[in-house]
Amino acid sequence: MNELIFDEIEQTADYLKLSINAQEIADVIIKNKYDEGQTLAISGFLKYLKAKRHENLVNMLRKMSRIPLKNPKTFENYDFSRINGENVDALTELSSLSSLYAHRNLAFIGPQGVGKTHGCFLM
Repeated sequence: MNELIFDEIEQTADYLKLSINAQEIADVIIKNKYDEGQTLAISGFLKYLKAKRHENLVNMLRKMSRIPLKNPKTFENYDFSRINGENVDALTELSSLSSLYAHRNLAFIGPQGVGKTHGCFLM
């Protein structure tokens, strides 16, 4: 059997925090008379567990980081047709940032509770 498979299983087991080395893995395989297919199945299963653990870890860290899990509003995906009023054109031109480069003050005035104070647009 290929020695690399034992090292690969050892590395995966180490990631999963299983205290087993390549020699112990080889001893178990010889003792139980596993063929190469069964050894590859064990390796594949451990790789699956490693990928699942990594995915769970990433999801947990994303939730704990308080990064928004849904897509944020950007100038490209915002529906400006919902906005009505006198200066609608000024809002649609906001994505060019020309007002900011001209050092003009911008004020968002509207009803309470619609998220004006929370940087609602991302570049």
